[in-house]
This record gives sequence, C-alpha cells and structure tokens, in this order.
Amino acid sequence: MDYFNNIFKKKFKEAHIYEKQAAIITSEYFNDYDISFNFDNKYDFVLNNKQLKFEVKYDDMSNKTNNYFIEYESFYKLSGISVSISDYYILTNSNNYYMIETKKLKQLIKDKKYKFIRKSGDNVSNSTGYIFDINIINNESIKLK
Repeated sequence: MDYFNNIFKKKFKEAHIYEKQAAIITSEYFNDYDISFNFDNKYDFVLNNKQLKFEVKYDDMSNKTNNYFIEYESFYKLSGISVSISDYYILTNSNNYYMIETKKLKQLIKDKKYKFIRKSGDNVSNSTGYIFDINIINNESIKLK
C-alpha cells in the first residue's frame, strides 16, 4: 500500500501533466479539438472527431540515457504496448514530443530493432520493457514539438 500511496500516485499525477500537454499539441496537429481522456491501460486520450486514440509515455530518463523505455509488463501482468489499443504512441522527455503509429512501434519490436529488454523500477512494480535508441524512435516518428 505504501508503494501505491507514495510512488504510483506521484507518477500517475506527473504522467497526466504530459498527457494533457500531448493532447493539446496533437489536437493542433490534427485540427481536432474535441478531446476525451481515458483512465485505463488501453489508451490515454482520444480525438473524438477523428476517432484517433493516443497513448502517452513520459520518459525522463531518456534525457540521460538517450534511450526510450517501452513497457510491456508491470506488476507481473501485460501492460503498455502489450495491451494498448491506441492508434499512436506519443513519447516525450518533456523537451520533445514524438508521435509514432502504434502498429509501426509494434513492428519495430517484432523486427527486434530495440537494443535490449530490461526490468525497470523497483521490486514491487517489476516493470519490463524494450529499450530503444532514441534515434530509432525519432527517425520513425513525427516530431510534434
């Protein structure tokens, strides 16, 4: 319970800040300002007129490592890219926002374009994900900001 109260809530609140920012930037890009937020693990927001769903991932470590962490498992259950029904992933390190089609990201995983697989976080969450060189993601993406 301490993990949930202390760490998870803080991370969830922080992530929502970037989700809101990504929604604004994306709505301008697609010229669709009818936004609805979603609070499960399938996607983060939808542009209603275009019927496009987005998953936003904030990776503060990417500023130091030049890698993006694409989660596929957490708390010993499938999560992230494994369960997302989004049309696009938006990856941000707070400085830049990159948009990549989810199916393209899944193809990069299938083609093993990631550097390696890594466990991240702590022993409670046991998050596992693909580590991608930031340049691979950026080259396959649209830079929104």
